Amino acid sequence: MRRITNQSGQRVCEYPNTVHFANVPAIVRVKWETGTAEYVPDVVTVQLADIDARVYTEFRAVYNNEVVFDIRRFLQTAFVDRALDNVDYSGGMWLVNPNFQSADVVVSYKDANDNTVVVVSFTVDAVFGNIERGESTGGNIRRRWFINYPFTLDFYVKRGDAFNLIVDGADRPGVNFATDEIPAPSPLRASGYYRRLLNVKELIDPFTIDKNFRLSQPFGYVTENDVESAGIVTYDVDIDRTPADCKKGVYLRWIDNLGRFCYWLFKDLGTSDAVTGSSFVAAELRNPLIYEDNLNRGTDVRQSFARSKTRNLGAKSVDRETFDFLLSVVSSPFVDMFDGYDANDIPQWHRVNVAPGTVAKSTKPRQDFTVAIVEPTQLTQSL
Repeated sequence: MRRITNQSGQRVCEYPNTVHFANVPAIVRVKWETGTAEYVPDVVTVQLADIDARVYTEFRAVYNNEVVFDIRRFLQTAFVDRALDNVDYSGGMWLVNPNFQSADVVVSYKDANDNTVVVVSFTVDAVFGNIERGESTGGNIRRRWFINYPFTLDFYVKRGDAFNLIVDGADRPGVNFATDEIPAPSPLRASGYYRRLLNVKELIDPFTIDKNFRLSQPFGYVTENDVESAGIVTYDVDIDRTPADCKKGVYLRWIDNLGRFCYWLFKDLGTSDAVTGSSFVAAELRNPLIYEDNLNRGTDVRQSFARSKTRNLGAKSVDRETFDFLLSVVSSPFVDMFDGYDANDIPQWHRVNVAPGTVAKSTKPRQDFTVAIVEPTQLTQSL
């Protein structure tokens, strides 16, 4: 958390870091020292505004020289009108990440003369995620690139950021963030970073890679246990050349706990279909004792059937790190299934849900991963 103290040192305000995960409590706390000679108001106001000009205002009473707000709900609503999975894969090398929004926050109160006193004014960059203690946005991150499918890597970037690229153990020329693809520094970016998706196929031709590559950002944004710093962010990426028309594979896209886009080609283990229906209802406005045209109409037919398809997916003999990576699909706010490319080579997706259930993880170094997804319900008959 950030912290600011007034000149007398008797009023302290704590507020979220420059980057905050929207599902983690975002605490704003104002506290006056016991016995302070300063004016202590009855009510403190927090006002938040996002880039869509939506404004949220909350008032809270001061109790025991302290007032506490949790503004995470507002940070979450900043994503309401924005699809978290709305990625334009035709946007060049660096794609806009929809999972990154900014908000301006002002904390204030009225003094004894009814003048407004601003305690703090700050901007916070919100990521739709739920980072936990011990988790870090830096370090080494493993991914697998199924080269015939859409694929991106998440980065926090600044103008002119340099990257180190190693392909099959050999250095490649460094990659700079294109200055014409990022706006000039703005106060709406509290951290100074922009969150972008690297469209990997625009960076490197997969057919020039034998097995893997490593892409490192020496001075990336890193946060761990609510402490922000600049550190190394490295992706170790393995290559998979499974054809895009593979009939036994199901390619999914989701976001993990840190709001990073994830992709995997699962093996299709089979499907099951459930059919539900509704039948007869009473005809309240008809005489149930008579026949009309040789038909008793004491009941109305309201017959409909709907089909729900469940797909069982798996990944065979994965290591523990990959298992944990795949497990993040069950807690993602969305899961998309790849439908192929359109005539303009643009990826097409549709939403699916993860079926409720238990995913067992053993202590073995390698094990199979299985998960079930539910396709959107299809209405098959209605009368």
